[in-house]
Amino acid sequence: MYSFALVLAVAGAALPRPAQAEICMLASQQQMSLSEAAGADGWVCDNGKAAVAAESHGWLKYSGDDLRVGPTTMVGHSLPMDGFVLGIEAADGSLDERYFSEHRIAEAWTSGSRYALDLDLKRGDTVYVRFDQSLGTMDAKEIGFQDPEFAETLRTASLILLGIILGILGLTVATSTLLAVAIRRPYAWLHASYSTLLTIYVACSGSVVFVAFPWLSLWDRATVTYASLAWAIALLGPFALDFFRRAELGRGLRGAIMVSASLAFLAGFLLPLSALLDVNLRTLYNAAFLPGMVTTIIVTAVAWRRGNENAKVFALAWAMPFLFGAERVIRNLDLYTLPPITDFGFHIALAIEASMLTLIIGWQIERMRKERDSALAERAILEAESRLDPLTGLRNRRDYDRRVWNRGEVLGLIDLDHFKQVNDRYGHETGDAVLKVVASVLKQGVTDGKLSGAWRLGGEEFAVIIPSDGRAMAEVEINALRNRIPIAIDNSIPGLENTVTASAGLAEVGSNSNLATFRQADRMLYAAKKLGRDRLCFKTAEAALSEKKATETSNEPDDQLSRSRNVA
Repeated sequence: MYSFALVLAVAGAALPRPAQAEICMLASQQQMSLSEAAGADGWVCDNGKAAVAAESHGWLKYSGDDLRVGPTTMVGHSLPMDGFVLGIEAADGSLDERYFSEHRIAEAWTSGSRYALDLDLKRGDTVYVRFDQSLGTMDAKEIGFQDPEFAETLRTASLILLGIILGILGLTVATSTLLAVAIRRPYAWLHASYSTLLTIYVACSGSVVFVAFPWLSLWDRATVTYASLAWAIALLGPFALDFFRRAELGRGLRGAIMVSASLAFLAGFLLPLSALLDVNLRTLYNAAFLPGMVTTIIVTAVAWRRGNENAKVFALAWAMPFLFGAERVIRNLDLYTLPPITDFGFHIALAIEASMLTLIIGWQIERMRKERDSALAERAILEAESRLDPLTGLRNRRDYDRRVWNRGEVLGLIDLDHFKQVNDRYGHETGDAVLKVVASVLKQGVTDGKLSGAWRLGGEEFAVIIPSDGRAMAEVEINALRNRIPIAIDNSIPGLENTVTASAGLAEVGSNSNLATFRQADRMLYAAKKLGRDRLCFKTAEAALSEKKATETSNEPDDQLSRSRNVA
């Protein structure tokens, strides 16, 4: 797209220019009629190089063999003005004077901020244009005479280009606004506002704004054009401050950015000020952007050198707008002229730049999303690891405490018998191996669907959950696990003189609290230990509730041994 903008500018420079007749200027402090101007002395004829901007009134005269004969379209820059008087002096000396109001000029808009008025000239005619405001020499030199068909073709091409550019900018505005709503970052809102102002600028600068708002005056269009571009450029200052990391810029650069942005913002008020003071401030307007251009180059270079990932794309986005902007500043110094269609190169470059900044913001959001997802994944891993026992791979006490219990499930507490003797006699390494074997047996129970979960609560104590649909066989399943544990240990760790057995206590989850269920299972485990180990003790929820009521009524101590069922 940047290549297209550059090709458009080069092609525009090669387009046929409007026939450039000899230009003469007559400046005065008082308004003159056409007849007075035609017969006056003091005309300066140097092809538009005379400085007439200091005077508030005057006439331009176009004559010579290069002036088109027949149907002709006069094109010129539609300056902010109240209108102008057009006079034609025939070869016989007769004068024809016409007045074109600002609304008539606005209706005749063509490519860029130009007008195209249809005339019918005869050989020997001389064209006069009266201006009643300060005028630069470039304004005089931009008035030319074209073939009507070529002028219409150029207008049609301009409309197509404007439609493409405004479409790109409109999509950019919509996308950047949605991004701003999504991430709620200042730089995103600044870019959405920047893109909106650029859209307004292109619509006004290309005069297509008159299609939607035909009642606008030339002053209105020019004021909005100058202000929207200036304020859009001004927004790039705070955008850069928020988009780049502040630590990469330093206090001096941050100050330069804000000063440059302030100058660009103030430039938006120069056109109304020029009307108030009756002076031409176009050069000052263009000069107000120079500090910002220099500052942006320095800021981008510094951020690039310090490894900022956005700096390279930012530089690419602004490369062509800088070139076209610099060209327009130089051209506005009255050094040369180009066909108006070449201005669309600047518009295209701005549209692409706004789109690329939107892509940068989108990429930034994607990077933030990935960083967030990575952080969440890492947090999930840490959370999972915090709930796992590092030795056995079973879930730990923290995970057990956070579990949501279901009525009818059966809690089993399993404790290895005389495990301390294993550690004391064979060492902790062997003891750890025993715990890992027990964990593998419990994991297999979970895999087979016999258990809903298994935990290592600490030391040689484990917890398992039997689902509610298996509570009728809970005693059998837990005993099967207990029986597999010593066999698995003997097969995995040969050399142990004494078989490592396990005791277990069960409690059914009822209407009481999780802690109460745990205490019941723990009491059953204690009972199994007291009854000689290597056994299971179990109490149903109904039996536990009846026992609790009986205990509360009699206030007698709870004798777990006498109420336990021994399932050997």
